[in-house]
Amino acid sequence: MIRKPPAHVPDALRTLDGKSRRLSGHDHKLTFFFFPSPHGIDWSSPKNLTLTTIKNQLGIGKHRHPIGHVNIGLTSTNDSATETTHFLTGMVAQSAAVQRKQVLGGYGLGVLFSSVPGRLESIDEVNEQLPARYASGKLSFLTFRVSPSTAARLAVYVDAYRNFGLDHSYGLQNRPLHGEGAGCSAFAASFLEVAGLQFQELRDNWTLTRTAPLKLLGGPDAGEKVPLWRVLGPAGATWATAGEPGEEFTCWDPDAMHAWLTNQWNRTQRGEPPCLELPLSLSHRGRALGIIVNARDVHTPSGPIFHS
Repeated sequence: MIRKPPAHVPDALRTLDGKSRRLSGHDHKLTFFFFPSPHGIDWSSPKNLTLTTIKNQLGIGKHRHPIGHVNIGLTSTNDSATETTHFLTGMVAQSAAVQRKQVLGGYGLGVLFSSVPGRLESIDEVNEQLPARYASGKLSFLTFRVSPSTAARLAVYVDAYRNFGLDHSYGLQNRPLHGEGAGCSAFAASFLEVAGLQFQELRDNWTLTRTAPLKLLGGPDAGEKVPLWRVLGPAGATWATAGEPGEEFTCWDPDAMHAWLTNQWNRTQRGEPPCLELPLSLSHRGRALGIIVNARDVHTPSGPIFHS
């Protein structure tokens, strides 16, 4: 087993529930922005995962998020129709060089379980990317209209996440609501739980589960080195089979999120039944497709935001 023990949630976060916070304005909107990878990620085997990841990172053109990305934002509108952005951000690694060093330094599939220094993107960083993606369609978005109490809870969550330095740890398997930091997609998905929007439809279609063979897990926590050529060889042809030693993992997939939204947009346009049991409408910005869901009547969770 190479998983690290759960992080200790600071005492100040254990009872944080957001009830004391109030946001100005109304028509509060929580929006997920899905950036697909340039050429797709193939999760059918460790070898194909590695090859397609390399292809995206070395492909023609400069891609800020070569393996896909998810941003998350919250806005409110006042009586003068002026929109206020309370947050617009996403989790990223502080340096891609650290991750490359792991890949070339014998981590093998251990990179799927490791953490590197991370940070939250600024509003300006995200806004800088959106116009070109709207124009090209290399983005899709899902907006939930939420209640004032839910919006306040979301704002408290982001502030606490940043103020307690939880963004300093970036990793695919890190659990943000346990104080472990997160990868970009898990961080965005955590807002579903904070807002009480944990639809099984989304989990079923936005996540994937695999079992990494133990023989391909390297790095300090595994106690051995696994060279890249081993993952690209016969040992990487399949994920661990039944009875084979391995480490199971589940992750939120930006490509799957984008594909789901595009599929649901087309289904709804054809008049097929909606995928969520809430009123929704179709939207677009340039060539980017979007779905807007009215979740204002969804009950705001009342318990602590973070898990003990």
